[in-house]
Amino acid sequence: MDLYEGGIRVPAFVNWPGVIEPGTRIHTPVHIADWLPTLVHLAGGTLDTTAMQVDGSNIWSLFDSSLPAYEAHPFYWKVKEGSAVRQGPWKMIAFENGLVELYNLEEDFRETMNVKNKHPEVVKRLTDLLARFQEGDRQN
Repeated sequence: MDLYEGGIRVPAFVNWPGVIEPGTRIHTPVHIADWLPTLVHLAGGTLDTTAMQVDGSNIWSLFDSSLPAYEAHPFYWKVKEGSAVRQGPWKMIAFENGLVELYNLEEDFRETMNVKNKHPEVVKRLTDLLARFQEGDRQN
């Protein structure tokens, strides 16, 4: 229930002998919701994520270099104290009290340097993205 990386960043692992090369490391952010489309793909099925309103994307190309490169989608989190969005290396946290923080996770994954004053254009872009995510929130 924390919007900082220590509360939402979780390491994961997969093991599939003969399919995934041992020692493969991937540093691309994915979400638990990405596994449903991925598993459907691996089972040979199809999934209309838009019609079914499924969050997440097929991430199998992270493990199979013969497929088109995977591009991470934006992420959104909401807790009682506020919300956060991540797009690429940028993560913005917007607290209910009006405080906004911006971090470049590639340069500062521990979130020690709030750079919102140095990058107002990123804050604006992520504020707009956050508003679009919030349109889909349940009110209860």
